[in-house]
Formats: sequence, C-alpha cells, structure tokens
Amino acid sequence: MEEDGFVEVEVQEFDGKEYMLFRTVSLDGTDYDVFVETTEIDPDILVFEQEAIDGEVFYKEARFEKAAQVLASIAE
Repeated sequence: MEEDGFVEVEVQEFDGKEYMLFRTVSLDGTDYDVFVETTEIDPDILVFEQEAIDGEVFYKEARFEKAAQVLASIAE
C-alpha cells in the first residue's frame, strides 16, 4: 500500500528481532513469505510457509531444502 510516497512494509518480530517482509513467493501451489532482518548489516533471512486458518495467516518455518528453493527462485 502506497500513500504520500511511503510504502507500508510488514514487519514481524521473531525471537526478539524485527524482520521485514521482503517478498512472497508461490512455489508448487504454496505461498512462502521471505523475511529479512532489519537491524543487521549482514541480515538473517527467514522463509516461512503461509498457512491460512479461518482467514488468518499463520507461519510454519520452511524446511532447509524448501527454503533454499524459495530463495533460488528469487535469485532467478
């Protein structure tokens, strides 16, 4: 959402650190959200599988292999 030149960015907190939603990737019919840590020069990157239950989105951390596939699809 853009308003007056500003873009609204989704920020989530995981393990006491803030992460910004970088991109949502659809892979094999499943949506994955890629989050990048906001406070580090060399940020952590987290990949979560979206799971919608009753209209509310929950996150399940992607297995290493699936996270690697999601990140590779961004790099293409």
